[in-house]
Amino acid sequence: TVYPELEKEIDISWSQQYVFLAYVGDLPVNAGRELFELWQSNFIQYHGMNIYTITVLWES
Repeated sequence: TVYPELEKEIDISWSQQYVFLAYVGDLPVNAGRELFELWQSNFIQYHGMNIYTITVLWES
């Protein structure tokens, strides 16, 4: 079974120096940094508006 909502749209690996954006492909690291900053800013704004329900699970 394929769950499209679980497919990665953004894949960032700072240690491997790559950024991948779905439907675009690989991005230069500088563009990836800008994308991450935008994503992070949006996430913080949405969290402040109680858009998300945050759940933390500890897996051993």
